[in-house]
Amino acid sequence: VVRSRLLERLNQVLHEPVALISAPAGFGKTTLLSQWLDRCPLPNAWLQLDEDDHEIDAFLEGMVAALRQLFPGCLHKTADLLLTSGSIPLSVWKSTLIDDLALLEDTPCVLALDDYHLVGNPSVDLLLADVLRSESLSIHLIISARRSPSLSFSKLRVQRRIVEIPTGDLRFTDSEAALYFDQAAHLP
Repeated sequence: VVRSRLLERLNQVLHEPVALISAPAGFGKTTLLSQWLDRCPLPNAWLQLDEDDHEIDAFLEGMVAALRQLFPGCLHKTADLLLTSGSIPLSVWKSTLIDDLALLEDTPCVLALDDYHLVGNPSVDLLLADVLRSESLSIHLIISARRSPSLSFSKLRVQRRIVEIPTGDLRFTDSEAALYFDQAAHLP
């Protein structure tokens, strides 16, 4: 079922740094995200997260791979940092990633982070929080998760710079339910 009302809400992320889609399993988060990205006028990439992405280097490796589908060779410094051995301070990861993302400023894009709840690492949350605070970046993030992440969205909420689609909004309206039964189950 194409849910026009939610697709229109997600269109707002083209003017804001982040959208958050949060609801339990089975509410159609991934379907909505996929439908929206198919219609998105900006270059977009999808990062399907899993339990293995909880370490910051694994998360960033996925992010580099996803964005390189759009911009081959981008995030060069971050990719180089991933090849180093030893412990790298979070501040170095943050500054390197933000510097790399700043180089994409001429080409706005969207990065979808699906199943973000599986990451569960405060360091990754802090990294993304700093990326979202960087107002000069042209990347728009869409975060899909089964629960609201521990990222701090308070400043963005106050500034009305976040698009949120919570559980209540993902519930089918009567007309969407009727359409689903008609199309998928062939029931009047």
